[in-house]
Amino acid sequence: MSEADKLRVEDLRRKNIIMLIAFSVAIFGALAVTFIEQELDRSLVYGIGLITYVIGYFVLTFMKKESWFPYYMVLVGNTTMVFYILLHGGGLQTLAIFFFFLFIATAYFITPVFVAGFILGIVGIVATRFFSETAQVEIIEQNFLSFVAAYLLSGMVSIIVIRLNKKQFDQIEDLLAKSEQATLEKEQQHHVLEQNVATMITQITNVNERVQHNAEAQSELTNVITEIATGSTSQSDQIVAISEHAQNTMEQMKEMLRALQELKDAFLHSQEEVQAGNDLSITLSTNMNQMIDHIQELSQTFNSLTNNIQETGQFLEQITNVSEQTNLLALNASIEAARAGDAGRGFAVVAEEIRKLADTTNEIVSKITSNMNIVTETNHTALEQMEFNLRTATNQVEDSNQVNNAFGEITDYFQVLRKQFDQFGILATEAEKNAGEIGTSTTDLSAVIEQASAGLQEMSATVANIQADNEDIRQSMEHTEEIAKNLGA
Repeated sequence: MSEADKLRVEDLRRKNIIMLIAFSVAIFGALAVTFIEQELDRSLVYGIGLITYVIGYFVLTFMKKESWFPYYMVLVGNTTMVFYILLHGGGLQTLAIFFFFLFIATAYFITPVFVAGFILGIVGIVATRFFSETAQVEIIEQNFLSFVAAYLLSGMVSIIVIRLNKKQFDQIEDLLAKSEQATLEKEQQHHVLEQNVATMITQITNVNERVQHNAEAQSELTNVITEIATGSTSQSDQIVAISEHAQNTMEQMKEMLRALQELKDAFLHSQEEVQAGNDLSITLSTNMNQMIDHIQELSQTFNSLTNNIQETGQFLEQITNVSEQTNLLALNASIEAARAGDAGRGFAVVAEEIRKLADTTNEIVSKITSNMNIVTETNHTALEQMEFNLRTATNQVEDSNQVNNAFGEITDYFQVLRKQFDQFGILATEAEKNAGEIGTSTTDLSAVIEQASAGLQEMSATVANIQADNEDIRQSMEHTEEIAKNLGA
């Protein structure tokens, strides 16, 4: 919001308060007169108008519509008086009030407000003419044109005053706008000047800080150069020592090459021994497989023998049965021979011999059966032992295969080691060559470092001169910074 707008708003608020007070005082005066004359019905009209007027003021103020209040005031005042005229009749006092409302409308110096008040005033004057009080009808009729002429002249004067006031206010507004524009331009110029001075102070401060940092860095650089120059001498001595160590390393590499060759010869011999052990393991594995085949054949033979022994046992059982039947028949024959008496005595002797032969047969069969049981047990034990030997031989074959695999892996590993030994020999030869080159390079480097040490000493002297120049620049920049700060203040 511009200064002219602020001034206009403030003037409107001030006039609203003044008009509120003036209108309220006028209504209170009218109320006092009506109370004195004990005209309560007229007091009621004035009271309603006053209350409506005051309430409207506070409502419009609360709504921040102060610009509406002049129109509201003119409308309420004139409308109240018109209702008063219609109810109680008009007179000289009502005409005076309409002139008062005209002056109030003029006091705002707002043309629309004045026009509204002027028109409503004409309506009120006309209403006074036609609804005059009985006592004042003649006076009003005789002087009505004079009242109208006076009202019109007052309106003309008011419109002239409003136009002059508007022109004067436009000039004031123009002056305020120009003053505000000039003030704004000065503020902008001042702001730009402050920004430029602040920027200059910042830049000078930054330059001063950088100069100080450069001075500090150059001081540190001088120390570093001095340390480097000191260290260069030490490095030269160390490089000489490195050259000597390189020579020693080359001799050690030669010794290591000889030891490596001996180790390689021993390794080749170990490889031959491992190969021989691998061949023996393969032969052992072949013999074990052949032995397993023989054990399997022998086991089959023992199984066949076991079956024959079982069949022989069955035959012995049949012989035992036959012998028992023969013994029983011999016993029956002896009984029959005894019944026959002397006639069967010879048959009894034969029967007795047959019985003895059956007993002898039973004894022989019993011994054969006992021997067969022993043979069966022995065969069973031998068969179990053969199976155990077969499992053991199978496990040994598996172990022999694992040994063969291990020997194969060892042989492969020896091949890898042999390649690594060859590579190591190549690297050792290169290391010996590099050791010789290191010795030569360190000698050349020692000479270069001595030259660099001399150059660093010259550089240290140059940096000292630059540091002195930077100190002078820093003092000048501090003085310039003080001047810029005084200018900004």
